[in-house]
This record gives sequence, C-alpha cells and structure tokens, in this order.
Amino acid sequence: MTTQPQVGDYGLVDTGSRIVGPLIKLFTRSPVDHAVVYIGNGFIVEAETSGAVISPVARYKRVVWSRRDLTSAQRERVRLEALKLRGTPYSFLDLAALAWSTFGLPMPVWVWNRLARPDRLICSQLVAVAYQRAGVVLVPGVLSCQVTPGLLLADDVLGL
Repeated sequence: MTTQPQVGDYGLVDTGSRIVGPLIKLFTRSPVDHAVVYIGNGFIVEAETSGAVISPVARYKRVVWSRRDLTSAQRERVRLEALKLRGTPYSFLDLAALAWSTFGLPMPVWVWNRLARPDRLICSQLVAVAYQRAGVVLVPGVLSCQVTPGLLLADDVLGL
C-alpha cells in the first residue's frame, strides 16, 4: 500500500503550530488541524487566512493522505475545483462559527449566515467544497460548510 498522493487526494496535517493549531483542534474537536488538496507535481491547495494558495507539499513533514475510490475524471475535477478556490480567505469569525456548529449550540442566524458563505472557507471546508463541486460527498449527512478537519478522518485515510 503506497502513501504517495494521487491528484485529487486530500491530506490531513498536524502543523505543529503552537497557537493556531491547538485552537483549531479545540474549536473543531479535531485531532488534526489542517487539510489540503493534492493537485499534482508536489503541490497542494490549502486555506490560509489571507486566501487559499498553492504550496509545495514538502512544506509539511508529514501529510496523511486519503484514499477515496475516485475515477480519473473525478480526480481531475477535484483538482480543478480546488484551483478555483484559490484566494478564498477565512478569519477567526469563520472558525468561531464552525466551532459553534461543532459544539451543537443553538444556531443563531449569524452562525448559519457565516457558515453558508462560499467566499469564506477554512481548510476542511475548502476540501469538502472542492469535492462537492466535483460531485463527491466526503461526509454524508454533513453540509460541506460544517466539515471540520476531524470529520475528514475516515477508514480510507492512510497512516493514522
């Protein structure tokens, strides 16, 4: 079994960040704090507060890759959809709205409005939206705007 990513795979990362990473884990109840989409040739699309960017996968020491059973066409579509999301930012308010949703608190309108904004995506939402737009649901029964890094953990993720 190989751990090399294929185009369209998503990866999960524990960034080792001392401040933001633990906050994301706490707020989203996740054992990992970051998710990325592999677009090929050693590059990923990943969310950053200033906007999603293309980065070399080598910037992370260890990425655990998914193994979704996707066709070549689906993989290419995930890649293209992830590329279309470049520049999509997020802020602390977006993380707070996702945390609110994660903890099952009553959902005020501002939380739903914030979660539903396709122009604001944290990393796991970016992954889920790219897959959704490619016709693949990653977490059945969960809206893509409510997907946390921890919800992306599944049996088809290698190396955990």
